[in-house]
Amino acid sequence: MMRPLLLMLIAAGLAFAQRPFAWWENPVANGLTLSEAQRSLVTQIVSEYRDRLTFERREAERAEREFEAAVNAETVDSQRGRVAIDQLVKARSVFTQDVSQMTLRLRTVLTSDQWRTLQVRRSGKEGREGKGRPEGRGRKGGPPQAVGSAPAR
Repeated sequence: MMRPLLLMLIAAGLAFAQRPFAWWENPVANGLTLSEAQRSLVTQIVSEYRDRLTFERREAERAEREFEAAVNAETVDSQRGRVAIDQLVKARSVFTQDVSQMTLRLRTVLTSDQWRTLQVRRSGKEGREGKGRPEGRGRKGGPPQAVGSAPAR
């Protein structure tokens, strides 16, 4: 839900991990009219999570590659596949938990109006209210659905 927004902010910050990054100048955060105190707190929170999230994202990507290798092997080794699945689930879980914790902390810094503005920007609805997903496009994280069909269960 809030993951894409935060990942954008984090990705921008990670690109400048060796030096301070004015994340609030990012187009997603621009125009929120953050106070100096808010900027300071957000910078502190993002800094606390930056290295950990970078590591966890890499671990999740590694686990995804291992799972893909297991299922794409010429001869499938079920045990290797099960181990890869367990590692992938664990890596994604740890990453999602920390992103969610950081999101909660960031939310406590922002006003309701600032948060709503970020949500609108995150969802890409700014300037295009009333428009849904293109026809035939699947739900987030799922396969494309035929127009008018119910999602698979």
